[in-house]
Parts: sequence; structure tokens; C-alpha cells
Amino acid sequence: MKRAPEPPEQIVAWLEYGWDDPWNALTIKETSAEAQEGVEPRTVKFTDDPGRIASLERWHFQRSEWVKTEKPARAAMRIFETLYALYGPIDREGERVELVLGDGVL
Repeated sequence: MKRAPEPPEQIVAWLEYGWDDPWNALTIKETSAEAQEGVEPRTVKFTDDPGRIASLERWHFQRSEWVKTEKPARAAMRIFETLYALYGPIDREGERVELVLGDGVL
């Protein structure tokens, strides 16, 4: 399993939690409160900066490619972990427990 590609610094604060999970949809915050010293915080929209939008589009493509390969890998790992969890009981109770796998067409 690979980690998600790191997002550009200028969009990290705008990403919603879970961006690094391939099963989650990528979501961004529409607005953010930007505080300056001695000044009342102001609301900033994500779309106010064209550079931020361009960075998101480039990174979103990289993340999409990662998701395409990561979902099947994680699904295979889940199957492996499930089967490996059965290994202990089968090893201890080999005389009483049997695992049978099959593939067929009805």
C-alpha cells in the first residue's frame, strides 16, 4: 500500500479530513477565515486565488491516479487479512476445522 501523494502547500489547509483515504471523495472547504494580527478575521473563498485552483487540479489528477491503483491493492489486503485471521484457529484446531475455497458456475 502506498501513501497518497502530498498536496501542494497552498491547498493543504483547504482539504477536508480524509483526503488520504482512497475510499473517501476529495472535498475542499469553500471558505476559510484568514486572520491577521490586529485585524478582524476575514472570510476568504477557495476560488479567490486562481493559483490555488490550478494547484488543486494538478494534484487532483495525481490523487486520482493513486486511487485507481490503491483501491484494488487495499481490497486485496483486506482479503488477505481476513484469510490470515482464519489461519490461527485452523492451525490450532486443524483436526476439527477445514477451510475450503472453490470457484464454480451454476
